[in-house]
Amino acid sequence: MTSEGAKTIEQRSATSDAHADVTFFSSWFCPYAQRAWIALEEKGVAYKYVEINPYEIGADGDTKRALSLEQKRERYPEFVRCSPRGLVPALNHGKPVWESLVAAEYIDEAFDGPPLMPSHPHERALVRIWMAHCNDRVIPHYYKALMAETEEGRQAARDNFINGLYELGSFMHSLSPSGGCFLGGDRFSLMDIALAPWWQRAAVVLRHYRGFKFPEDGPVWQRLHSWFDAVAGRPSYQRTVVSPEELIRNYAGYADNSATSDAAKKFRDS
Repeated sequence: MTSEGAKTIEQRSATSDAHADVTFFSSWFCPYAQRAWIALEEKGVAYKYVEINPYEIGADGDTKRALSLEQKRERYPEFVRCSPRGLVPALNHGKPVWESLVAAEYIDEAFDGPPLMPSHPHERALVRIWMAHCNDRVIPHYYKALMAETEEGRQAARDNFINGLYELGSFMHSLSPSGGCFLGGDRFSLMDIALAPWWQRAAVVLRHYRGFKFPEDGPVWQRLHSWFDAVAGRPSYQRTVVSPEELIRNYAGYADNSATSDAAKKFRDS
């Protein structure tokens, strides 16, 4: 990997335990892990990066056959102690924390640095509502558009993906019709972190394998494109981005519907 993300991994993997406030278990390609990773970088946390390879290793490298939980426990015992289901991301901050948005919110609350949640309870509730929207009404359709084996299935998933994004963009536009770079207004927040990894993957991976392009016409889509431009300009995001070529290669198994990851199984069966 030759990318800012690869440089960050190299640097943070070399951090000694004595100089790290937290251990971060991640997989370089995982968008869920990237959420917590962006939060760590945004808050300026001193962390040690530990790469988790969730696949069996054959003579020619990764087989892309997912490890069982028992195999993960044997290969990465400390990681599984911090993540009972064996999924990234996970944190060890004296005590374990897992699940991507839970970990990101924990990072925001446990460490100094720019706040990633609003101070007002109702505004915090809105952030959580739209993070749930991303999880339920956007992200599943990204995977389905990539894995569907028929053109009809791909088109239906693509439409649902676009509709979910449009709902979020409409909220953003109604909240601040005249401006505001980020999904919740002028301040970068967990709402932005919740979506950004999949926008990037749709622009790279879904475009490569399915010819996908985001709509551009109309104020809602213009705001969404401006939003991602603002996110992409943040150093905390840039330091977690791996190369498009690596992402495309990594998602080949999703594109031919042979992927064995937990995410692939979840969205294939839903």
